[in-house]
Amino acid sequence: MLGQSDFLDRVLNYKSEELTEKLVNALLVFLDMPCFNKEYMMKINPTAANFAAWAIAMKNLYQVNLIVKPKQAQLAEAMAKYNEVNGVLKIKQAELKIIMDKVNGLRRELKSCMDDKAQLEADVADCEAKLIRAKKLITGLGGQKTLWQDMSEKLAITYVNLTGDVLISSGMIAYLGAFNSVFRDELAAQWVKACEEKKIPNSGQFSLSNVLGDPV
Repeated sequence: MLGQSDFLDRVLNYKSEELTEKLVNALLVFLDMPCFNKEYMMKINPTAANFAAWAIAMKNLYQVNLIVKPKQAQLAEAMAKYNEVNGVLKIKQAELKIIMDKVNGLRRELKSCMDDKAQLEADVADCEAKLIRAKKLITGLGGQKTLWQDMSEKLAITYVNLTGDVLISSGMIAYLGAFNSVFRDELAAQWVKACEEKKIPNSGQFSLSNVLGDPV
């Protein structure tokens, strides 16, 4: 059976944070013994029992480390790559934001231009409609030109003859209302001749309705 002093000498030479294959191999000398467990060693000495538990725990920890440490190394490598990629990603995201800001600015400019274009098209359509109406109005007015010219010429003559025509109309209204139309026409003809002798302008052929208004 292993003596207490030998067990202590072997175990106390190592610290838990220095768990290595060499330490585990050193512990295997004890761990392979069927009686090397806390329950059995407690019957001999409580201190030995505690060291037995410690040695078994170191072996289990070593076995766990064989699995965990490679994973930790892989994780560290993956995290390093992740940080590197994440750094590149942040740079690209910043560059993308600059580009998207420019794109959004161009979109706003495009919308403004499209709105201006729509307004200009509406203005052009309105101007074209006004131009068509103006052309129709000018065409219609042009058709009245001859009529207005004729009326202007007639009014000029009427204005010149107004003195004699109104003079005869006054006499007609004042003196001839009680007579028939044949007698009135004869007297009107005599008055026209008298106006011509006196060089008073008149129409030359008197008509009361034409001088004073429409026949109606």
